[in-house]
Amino acid sequence: MRRSIPTVLASLAVISACRTTTTEPNTEPRRFALGFTEFPYAGTLTAVQNTYAVLARDADFVNHHFDGGVPWNEALDNLPFPAAIEGDLARMKADIPAGHVRLISVTPVNFLRTGLADYRRSSTGQPLPAPWDTASFDNPRVKQAFLAYCRRLIDRLQPDYFVYTIEANILADKAPAKWPAYLRLAEHLHRELKLAYPALAVFPSIQLELVRDQPGPQGTVVADLVPYADVIAVSSYPYASQVDPSRINRAYYEPVTKFAPGKPFAIAETAWPAEPVTAPYPIVIASDPDRQRRYVENLLATVEEMNGVFVDYFFTRDYDDFWESTFQFDPQAPLFRIWKDTGLYAGDGSPRPALTPWRQALARGRR
Repeated sequence: MRRSIPTVLASLAVISACRTTTTEPNTEPRRFALGFTEFPYAGTLTAVQNTYAVLARDADFVNHHFDGGVPWNEALDNLPFPAAIEGDLARMKADIPAGHVRLISVTPVNFLRTGLADYRRSSTGQPLPAPWDTASFDNPRVKQAFLAYCRRLIDRLQPDYFVYTIEANILADKAPAKWPAYLRLAEHLHRELKLAYPALAVFPSIQLELVRDQPGPQGTVVADLVPYADVIAVSSYPYASQVDPSRINRAYYEPVTKFAPGKPFAIAETAWPAEPVTAPYPIVIASDPDRQRRYVENLLATVEEMNGVFVDYFFTRDYDDFWESTFQFDPQAPLFRIWKDTGLYAGDGSPRPALTPWRQALARGRR
């Protein structure tokens, strides 16, 4: 998900043969951590509490996802974070169960992946003030401020994994002239964060379907990022390309993983709808609960086969409430519509069939 969900929170993102299924369930402990991003389905305290209850019950992993801007001035000058950010951090620190694997996902790139991240104060997505509005990614102030921001989040939340750019490769597609400057920032961030936190896995995430759609130019982009990635972590929403969920297997991820065969693999964000995607999304994407279940089954089996390290399923529950109250009126409504019905719980809180293979994997424990 992108800007609007963090905004509301501050106020209170076909290739091979079908997999054959086995009749006997796997009972061996899994290697990968399994969980969700912590976005709720409505802008209420009850929704937040229910989301954290799912994280406690149905996960051993959480993604703290910061995609709504950066407090640039506060980070640069070592000033206190705005109250909204402090509130988020306090909740994250207090409410995630002990023992959960933690991922922090941040980004210096804006919501539309076209330039420098917006400014965040009391709310997300605020216009950049001078001199940030004309700064390049490799500007010394940008490098200093964003590194300081990353370090403050790491020190507060003590993550096991750290994404320093969400879907970095989209910037190269939408704003190719800015890519060389971004790579200089990526090199700086990776080097300095590894010096400060040598045991922490530090990496960008990569939008998989874009690489699959543009293997030539995007292959070059992935190769650019690999030296600054300890983990090859993808965001993947195959249904947007109308891929059969039964055809999700190791080969599906190969357009990215082939560039770094020796590095760990992870799913930084993913989902599949249990209902058709309709207007205002520009096309209809057919789906149903069974397709969602098959996707989850194949996803988890594939990550197991690839010795992946974590799976982040983006939403716990359909955000019907957010759609009715907020998102349908947003200029980005067509984009927000594509994720609305992807929860493992329906909008009324009832479990979906996909939750069964999910819980079966969770019950095996993690080695």
